[in-house]
Amino acid sequence: HWAFLEELHTRFGIPENPFQQDHVISAELIKSQIEVTLNNRVPVFAAGLGDPAIVVPQAREIGMTVMGLCGISDGRGVAAALALGAQGAWIGTAFLVADEGGLPDALKDQIVDASTGDMRVSPYWTGKTVRAVNNDVAKAWEESGLPPLPTPHQRVLMEDFKEAAMAAGRFELTMNAGGQGAGMIHRRRPAAEIFADLVEGTREALDRLKGI
Repeated sequence: HWAFLEELHTRFGIPENPFQQDHVISAELIKSQIEVTLNNRVPVFAAGLGDPAIVVPQAREIGMTVMGLCGISDGRGVAAALALGAQGAWIGTAFLVADEGGLPDALKDQIVDASTGDMRVSPYWTGKTVRAVNNDVAKAWEESGLPPLPTPHQRVLMEDFKEAAMAAGRFELTMNAGGQGAGMIHRRRPAAEIFADLVEGTREALDRLKGI
């Protein structure tokens, strides 16, 4: 795996740029974070990766808000989540392209330009399945025949390459995580405008549901 990573540096002309991180995300860390969250009765829990089924029953017992997520990028999606029993909706990708967001403009533009089909699930960025803009690095890993290392080892392996690509301005070669809702996003704009459209769209969709 290390030899293949070095090959990627050479293939794409990316100078090595070691990235120093102060912690590694692991299954043990995640379990301890969930335990602290539940014990302290945090009012909202959002699970961004994996199956949250083990958390939901405990969350409901202590009155924690349960939110619907995945692929929600407009008011219709919010209304659908509410209609299915969720108490709210967690919206990620729609706000990734907000003017106030911390992503470099090049990565925001990738999401704006992406279709739903461009957002592919791959285990090669982190060792877990992550949906991101499909690019030549993800394709190279798939074609290599190498299995991804288990998380967090694949993530640790790829951190240096991702940071090196960013430092070289090669944003088309780094991981740009986002959801299938990218296909519904067509421009960058202020977060307040995105939020206002979500609220209005939700109201309109719920009004239509009343008439069914």
